[in-house]
Formats: sequence, C-alpha cells, structure tokens
Amino acid sequence: MRRPRFFLESNLSPDINVLLPKEITHYAKQVLRLQNNDDIILFNGKNGEYNATITFVKESAYAKILSFNSKEIELQGSITLVQSLTTNNKMDLIIEKAVELGVQKIIPLKTNRSIVQLTNEKLQNKIRHWEKIIRSASAQCGRNQLMAIENPISFDRYLASISNQTHLFCHPIHSQNLTEVLKTQINTKKLSIMIGPEGGWTEEECAQARKIHDIKFVNFGNRILRTETAGITIVAAVISLMNWYE
Repeated sequence: MRRPRFFLESNLSPDINVLLPKEITHYAKQVLRLQNNDDIILFNGKNGEYNATITFVKESAYAKILSFNSKEIELQGSITLVQSLTTNNKMDLIIEKAVELGVQKIIPLKTNRSIVQLTNEKLQNKIRHWEKIIRSASAQCGRNQLMAIENPISFDRYLASISNQTHLFCHPIHSQNLTEVLKTQINTKKLSIMIGPEGGWTEEECAQARKIHDIKFVNFGNRILRTETAGITIVAAVISLMNWYE
C-alpha cells in the first residue's frame, strides 16, 4: 500500500513528535481509515520528506518522525506557466495539473479577454484557495517542493518584466510549430509558456508580444485548444521534447 503523504507547514526533523492539524487528523482517520502506528510521509515544501508513523489520541493525532529522505522528483529544466485567468473550475484544474507535471511557477495573467476580475479581498481568498490545491496536488503526486504561484499581473506589466528567458507565446494560427522552436532551444534550462484566454489573444496583445525579443510565437497543430487544455498539453509536450524527465 502506498504511504499517505501530508503537507505540514512546520519545521520538521527526525526523532520529534508533531501534533497534526485537525484537517489532516480528520482525513487520516475518517477518510483513509488509518490506524495507530501506520506509516505516513510528511513534507513541508522546503526539501525532502520525512518518514513517520501516526498515532491517534482521542480527537487528536500525532506523527512520530523517524527519518529524513532527501528524495526530489523535480524536472531537469524549469517551466513557468503564464496562464491567462479563466473561470474558477478551469483555473483549479490547470493549477492541479501544472503541479503534477512539474511546473515550477505559475503566473495568472490578466488579459483583454479575461473573464475573471478579482478585487483585493477576493484575490487573497483565491490565492489561499490555489495554494491549498498546490499542497494537495503535491502530496498526491510525490513532489516535495511546492510550485510557486504569483499574484495575477496585467499583460502590459508582465511584458515589461520579461528579460533573458525564452517565452513560448502559444497562438494557433502562427506558422512555426512547437517542435521547430524547441530545436533552437536545446541548451535552454528555463522556459516560460504563455497561454491565452478563452477568447484568444487580441491583435493588440499579439503586436505587443512581437516586439519582445525573448518571445517566440508557436502553434501546436491545427486544432484550437481550450485554454485549460492548452497549458496542460503544451507543458507535457515541452517536457517530452526537451527530455526534462525527472
């Protein structure tokens, strides 16, 4: 049986006992039906993971940390996914799958055709929600380092921040395909992938992007992919074509 993994935002080290949060306790006891002294794994998003056992005492649960494992399963290259904001369920899916695929950072992008508009209060709640998805997906897929997520940024401000890193600007009608572009990037260890909104990039945005030296326009075949499909698919293709398997 695969040992359950839990994220714990705490300093961890061997030979200590840790009181587990109520949420983890409930999930371990009521959902996973763990018993006293069952083996679990803890990680805190810093490095490695910790082998432990769980013990239930009334309504609480404790983890006894036994040893440290320096295991990491990060990609051989670094991918930043610059994803245009989309509706809640789609954004949640994109973030979850980006974690599973090994994306190092995701930057939500506010474009001219973005449907979602976030106020300051809603933004903070949304970031906390996304961070929870990242922790849960990391626990499921075995990653010990948490994917970073930045606050949403406008298209103009993001373009102004680009420097010395290749960006793949995904556009379905551009003549150069992904494979051709990546052949020119064989020594690259960092890539950013820019995915447009549900209504597509505007002509103005495309014109702005063409002025940036580090932006390469690419297509991924003749079919028009939904925004939630495009990011996941192109990240997977980049990992394969660049041989960045962990």
